Amino acid sequence: MRRVTFCLFSLLITIIISGGCATTHGNTIEEKRQAILDMKREVLSDLYEVHPKSKSQIVNAPRSRSPKLSTHLVMESLATPMSM
Repeated sequence: MRRVTFCLFSLLITIIISGGCATTHGNTIEEKRQAILDMKREVLSDLYEVHPKSKSQIVNAPRSRSPKLSTHLVMESLATPMSM
C-alpha cells in the first residue's frame, strides 16, 4: 500500500512540476487566469481518475489563509497510508 501511495504522490508531483513549467496561454490577465483554472481542472481530473478517494480528501481538507499550508495538508493526507 505504501508503494501505491508513493507512486500516486510521485505522479501528482510530476504533474504539478510539468504544469508549472508550461507557459500560460493568453495575453490578458483574464485569459491567463482562465488558462490556470483550466490546468487546475485537468490536473484534478487526472488525479481523481488515478486516486478516486482523493476527491473527498481534498473537499474535506482543512482550509487555511495560507495557500501553501492548505496544499501541504492535502499532500500530507495523500501521503498517509489509508486503511482498507
